[in-house]
Amino acid sequence: NPSTVRPWLHFRMPTFGFTDEQASTLVRHFQGKDHVPPAFKSLEKPTLDQAVWEIGHEMFGKLQCLQCHQTGPGVTKSAAELAPNLGMAAERLREDWIVEWLEDPQVLQAGTRMPTYFPEGQTPLPKVLGGKVEDQIQALKTFIVNYKAEK
Repeated sequence: NPSTVRPWLHFRMPTFGFTDEQASTLVRHFQGKDHVPPAFKSLEKPTLDQAVWEIGHEMFGKLQCLQCHQTGPGVTKSAAELAPNLGMAAERLREDWIVEWLEDPQVLQAGTRMPTYFPEGQTPLPKVLGGKVEDQIQALKTFIVNYKAEK
């Protein structure tokens, strides 16, 4: 039962009706091809560092992420304007992948419309977290994986 993540694409992932064992085998195959170690997500969420989340929230606004990304169920932009829904990031994305993507999305997907905010390890927000790119990326990741729709 695939959900729409990228509404601008005309193709959809088909439903194959795999058993859990078959799906797990396929996932392990792709992880092996990409040299990605198996990732088992803990059901327990780590304690949220509210201060880091707030800094990530501030950065999310300053970098204007909502210009492209929707974060809730209601779509307000045309399919051509949208980037993936970040409201589903915690369920769909590995945290280490989010960090790699934020470091330089062009490395993971050449030609993506996602801007590189940290080119060559430089930050557009030198006053946030002392200008430390790694800390800023971690704060953004923390905000994204703990996103709560604003009312």
